[in-house]
Amino acid sequence: MEDADIKKAIIEWLEKKSANKKMHYLSDIAKGIDMKKKEIKNAVQEMIEAGEIEPWSSGSTTYYMLPGARDTENL
Repeated sequence: MEDADIKKAIIEWLEKKSANKKMHYLSDIAKGIDMKKKEIKNAVQEMIEAGEIEPWSSGSTTYYMLPGARDTENL
């Protein structure tokens, strides 16, 4: 799968899942689009740099979400 296809699949998955849950583990995203974490890691980093998704770290765990999701209630 090309990077553009991976990015599109990630955005579509996040939009679908964000109705119930705003923040997701990288492993959940990979599982949701039927890929391995290492296969999507570079695409996710590029998406963060482009502002297409946002990371949030609790210190020990990193979550990923659509931009602005942190600003809403009930994360």
